[in-house]
Amino acid sequence: MLASLVILGNFTSGIYAEDCIFEDPTIRFNGRDLYSCNLKLLVPFFDHPSISLQGITKVLSGETESVKATCKQRTYLNLPWRPLISVDGTAVYDLYNQFRIVKHVESWSVSPLEAIGQIFTPIFCVSQPLHLIW
Repeated sequence: MLASLVILGNFTSGIYAEDCIFEDPTIRFNGRDLYSCNLKLLVPFFDHPSISLQGITKVLSGETESVKATCKQRTYLNLPWRPLISVDGTAVYDLYNQFRIVKHVESWSVSPLEAIGQIFTPIFCVSQPLHLIW
């Protein structure tokens, strides 16, 4: 999921079909090379990423075999105001063609607008109490 692949920056292209469909609540496109390129652009923005796998199950739907993973993912962004991105998510990986992933679809516990809104929410780290002088 975005968690393990994007947040941690780990991507093993060999498990994906060349024309794999990638989808999350904000974007959809085809091609593992494009996905790899997107990861290379995104990962440098992540600071202290973490993922906690909550569960993984095998799903059978007709002839399609899938793996469904649920997790909690969070990372600070390397922006001056250090926003925290925190989302619970689910990824479904459809398998075909010698068990390669042909479709990777993510869903989140928050709306796309809420997820993007987290980017604009500053996190202020104050190590000492603030003293106001009037």
